[in-house]
Amino acid sequence: MCRTGVEIWPGNNTVRNVFCYDCFTGIILRHSKQNVLENISCRIGNNIPENFGMYGIYVEYGTKNILTNIICDNYSEEKEYYGVYVENEKNLVIKDSNCGPVFLDGEHLRLEGVDGGEAIIAKYGSDMAFVKCRAKILKHFLKEDQFSLEGCKFDEVKVESEPISDDDEGAVGGRPM
Repeated sequence: MCRTGVEIWPGNNTVRNVFCYDCFTGIILRHSKQNVLENISCRIGNNIPENFGMYGIYVEYGTKNILTNIICDNYSEEKEYYGVYVENEKNLVIKDSNCGPVFLDGEHLRLEGVDGGEAIIAKYGSDMAFVKCRAKILKHFLKEDQFSLEGCKFDEVKVESEPISDDDEGAVGGRPM
């Protein structure tokens, strides 16, 4: 087990063909812009200690990042393990990915052909577009004019009126280990 597989900043990087196994965070893009991540695979095993937030890809406070063909195995929203966790991001694109649970917080985010497994959660933000995405549940806290859906398949769409507080019991807390 490792704390972080790869951390990238400040930007203008291309990262391809990386496999991360049993990392608390596979790849972190922190305060980073104009990065391209392609063909990234993150996997966590079954012997992970309980009560640890885990992330395949963690993106925060960046802009114009593109994630393509991201595969995250064994991540579970119920356990607070997210394949992709996005916080305060602008102009992010995630496409053609089977990344397990996705957590979104940002502006001008676009998901194309993304399989979110158990859940895609849009907590804060505006101008989010979901094109040909799927998951068991889309849970969002956005007003109707803050997002768009095109050709998506969700078993359930759940609209929440109040965003989840990071102080709530069981909340992820917004920071990777």
